Amino acid sequence: NEAKNALIKALYEMPATKKFYVIFFDHDSFPMQGSSRYALRFQVDFVRPWIEKQTPRGTTDPSESIRDAFERIQPDTIWILTDGWFNGKGGGPGVRQLITDLNPDRLVRVNTVGFARASSQVDRRTLGAIASDNNGTFYFSPSGHRD
Repeated sequence: NEAKNALIKALYEMPATKKFYVIFFDHDSFPMQGSSRYALRFQVDFVRPWIEKQTPRGTTDPSESIRDAFERIQPDTIWILTDGWFNGKGGGPGVRQLITDLNPDRLVRVNTVGFARASSQVDRRTLGAIASDNNGTFYFSPSGHRD
């Protein structure tokens, strides 16, 4: 819930001239319907119910979502929010390498956020390296519950 609430808050606070697109992930990718939307209040209001009904399930592998974002959305910034460690093929190093391969010129800023009760429950090393490699910032956000 903390991640969804933070996401919704951030969308409402974005300048209306900026666009956004949201993709949830576990071991699969769950993109929002349609194309990128401007951060106008009515657009955020439109996607908010979809965001609120997303529930964590499965493993933590953002690879498909990351590939989709780079290849289809072509963003200027990506935020990766996770509740732990990447456990798909190649783990954290595999996700880091995928982003390096998709963003060789580092034109896309990649920020990372780890949500957990304690910072030891997220892979700070990998999340920090992904952000650092891609002109982004890593944030740790304490979570009030255990997933």
